[in-house]
Amino acid sequence: MSQGSNFSNVLLIIAYVMLGTTLFVLVLVFCARWFDWYLSIAEHSASLLISCEHCGAPLAFKGQNCKSCGEPVSQPVLKKYKLRIWAVSCFEISFLVLITGNILYASIPFVLGLVFGGYERYYMRITKGSKDPKKEA
Repeated sequence: MSQGSNFSNVLLIIAYVMLGTTLFVLVLVFCARWFDWYLSIAEHSASLLISCEHCGAPLAFKGQNCKSCGEPVSQPVLKKYKLRIWAVSCFEISFLVLITGNILYASIPFVLGLVFGGYERYYMRITKGSKDPKKEA
């Protein structure tokens, strides 16, 4: 009798481990899909504000090429685009946290969004100031 209950307990433990592993994988897949969806929304809202320097279309690219014209995007525009995505993402997260009513927790991503926005302006001021002096002359 004791051996049958031990075998039953071992099978029950194995079943719980399998169930826990399955739930863990499902949660990871759900979080990855949600994060991918969230980044696509942030990319779309940030791309409305930045346009390609070659064709003038709103930036939407994979890698370092513009999706509409296929031309490579310069490094300053690429960095500006990435900083803008981070700033927009932080503002969206602060809005989502503010909906829950946690104003203290919502202030953290809001301040991060301001920092990313400020660094973007600072970076663009530096890149505009360091243009080729031969072109300005």
